[in-house]
Amino acid sequence: MNKNTVIQSIKAFLFITVFFSSSLLWAQGCNSSTQRSAPDSRYQDNGDGTVSDLQVKLMWQQCSIGQSGKNCSAGSAAVFSWDQAKLQAEALNEAGGFAGYTDWHVPTLSELSQLVERFCWSPSINTSLFPNTPSVSYWSSSAYTGYSGNAWYMNFSNGKSTYNHSKVRSAVRLVRSVK
Repeated sequence: MNKNTVIQSIKAFLFITVFFSSSLLWAQGCNSSTQRSAPDSRYQDNGDGTVSDLQVKLMWQQCSIGQSGKNCSAGSAAVFSWDQAKLQAEALNEAGGFAGYTDWHVPTLSELSQLVERFCWSPSINTSLFPNTPSVSYWSSSAYTGYSGNAWYMNFSNGKSTYNHSKVRSAVRLVRSVK
């Protein structure tokens, strides 16, 4: 094979790989024969960019940080180190908050796990109430005590939690407790 043929073959392979990989990332799959773990009836869309989880008394920002608009279609989910993620919540609250509240925080791992739709993947979240959520990892505020400098995150591609070094950059969705 000559050099041009090899280059064309590599370009074709990369195009096919990127095309099929990206379409898998955007198409949510769900087990249709199973009752949802996070059905629409569990939530209340407050109409102000927030969604209340009626079951566990939490109020979530509907969009990930970096996204906005009615369907979270403007912008893209920003990524931060763990320390930067916590600073985002502090800065938001100090600047007057969001939707009239100034007590937003990065969710604990337990809080974040409440968003997982266990019978869906890519993303494993209720996309009716949390539209355009990317299938990426989201930081929790929970430190991992086994290794210094690590923290827990939730991977919304598959709904599983794990830990990583706190300098890794992940997305953030803020939450507040509802009394």
